[in-house]
Amino acid sequence: MAGATAAKYLKYWAKMYDPNWNVSVTLIEKNASTSYFSNIRSNEALVGAITADSLKYTYAKLLTDYGVTVAAKTVASVDVVNKKVKCTDNSLYAYDRLILAAGIDFDYSPERLGITLTGTGASWTLLPHAWDGTVRTNGKTQIEVLKTQLTNMLDGSRVIISIPPKPYRCPPGPYERACVIADWLKSKKPQSKVIVLDANTGPVVDGYGPLPIVEPKTFGKAFGIYPGSNQIHKNYIEYYPSTRITSVEFKANNQKVVRATNTTSGATFTFGDTTAGQKAVNVVNVIPPMKAGKVVIDVLKADNGLTPTKPSGLDAAGLWAPVNEATYESSIPYYAGIHIIGDSQASGQPKAGHIGNQEGKVVAGAILRAASGRSLCAAPEINSACFTPITTPAGNNGPTASWLTAIYRYQEDTTTSPLGPSKMRMVSGDGINASEPIGGWTGDNYDNMTKWFTALMQDVSFK
Repeated sequence: MAGATAAKYLKYWAKMYDPNWNVSVTLIEKNASTSYFSNIRSNEALVGAITADSLKYTYAKLLTDYGVTVAAKTVASVDVVNKKVKCTDNSLYAYDRLILAAGIDFDYSPERLGITLTGTGASWTLLPHAWDGTVRTNGKTQIEVLKTQLTNMLDGSRVIISIPPKPYRCPPGPYERACVIADWLKSKKPQSKVIVLDANTGPVVDGYGPLPIVEPKTFGKAFGIYPGSNQIHKNYIEYYPSTRITSVEFKANNQKVVRATNTTSGATFTFGDTTAGQKAVNVVNVIPPMKAGKVVIDVLKADNGLTPTKPSGLDAAGLWAPVNEATYESSIPYYAGIHIIGDSQASGQPKAGHIGNQEGKVVAGAILRAASGRSLCAAPEINSACFTPITTPAGNNGPTASWLTAIYRYQEDTTTSPLGPSKMRMVSGDGINASEPIGGWTGDNYDNMTKWFTALMQDVSFK
């Protein structure tokens, strides 16, 4: 979403500046010869409300409509000093500016994940995260694997969704997933239920909570923990904030026993222990902690063996890439000319497709302005918007959706004295939380979601 947008607008805006200006733009994408799979709306594909194939797009328009060179290759390394990208087929690409838009990667390291697997046949392949439509398990995408598990589960059993600590891709996504699965269960397996184990501690609003960390009133109401006349999933979702899975024990007949701990109170929970009279747990959806995409970490990690020493371009934890948020160029001088956009960059902005699209435009504008001798935009402003289905056509309630939106502007912190440093700061709503609809979820919002999604993919130039 971020990289393709940047590629398009580098070519498009260059011609607006000067019709004779030929800016060479190459997009290196390992899946360019097949398709891009949109993670946006993939939760609906999980329950059969839409098809997975409807979320596949090609990069063809970038070449035919804008003249972007699209290379279906995998990056092997980047020579930061000599400004060259080397691919696994040994081809080299020289650059003046390098944009890294590598998305996220999943972190299964014991220190971050903290989950022990036991029992016969215990395997992460049976606990699909399904948080990326291209990741495969035994030849099937993880979305297909999780969808099959849901279809085959016994009515009356439990689905567990484990939400990682923030930041992670698509902040409302796990809560949206809980809603659409609960809606599907009502129709297909009405004795079943979703259990949400959330590593995050959300806000307490009007004395209720902790609530989910995004759209707290909307999801809090849908889950039945914030008051309202339509607590639509109250009897189908159990919500546990500040709670992390510690172990998954694999049992016979596709059953699992899941143990978890509340990181605030220390309370422990067990789910799926049928010998203790608990309902069986058939499906466990562990969404692991996340970090910057592998290419970003490989390019920006420190190397003490070089002379001079190559410094780290990552944050202190080595997970994300700090940037100058006015241009998304690395904030580490050694990496001047390298821009990091989308999910891999470190900032207070969410990691999501729509804002990645916005960041792609900011970096395209900044690069073109610098190359043509124009002054940089002093206060770029971007919008983060997202629709979240609460029910879908796969359930019995009719399709509905909610939304969130936030505006970010590059500016100083005007609430402090002296003024805080400039960065992308939320300037909409209360300046801390994204806005959500007062009226909650509606059918009109679902219709608007489909229009918004179509327009977004057209703007990225996916076909």
